[in-house]
Amino acid sequence: MTILPEFPDLVIEQVAVTSDILITLRSISPTAYYPCCGTVSRSVQSRYSRRLHDLPGSRRPAHLLVHVRRFYCKKGTCAQKIFAERLKELCHPHALRTKRLQEALSQLELVVGG
Repeated sequence: MTILPEFPDLVIEQVAVTSDILITLRSISPTAYYPCCGTVSRSVQSRYSRRLHDLPGSRRPAHLLVHVRRFYCKKGTCAQKIFAERLKELCHPHALRTKRLQEALSQLELVVGG
């Protein structure tokens, strides 16, 4: 079941509300595309967690804890054999903020900065 319509490959595992909001997400897509060669992989190598800052909710800071998978690239010509799945709808690679938080901060910079 898709809970986040704008992120169809992510599901919410847990929500914790204290002084801030922490939403734990994971991908349900069975495959991932290697960004360099475009090869589709189903072979999961490992997993790790990524913490992203998001827009606040109910005047509380919000964070996303996303469980990301690493996959093997089956193509023999690739120099890098292991890659992490991309969450292109949610954030840029290596980003610490969600795209929507980054866009809101950019708009605020334009208004405040003139």
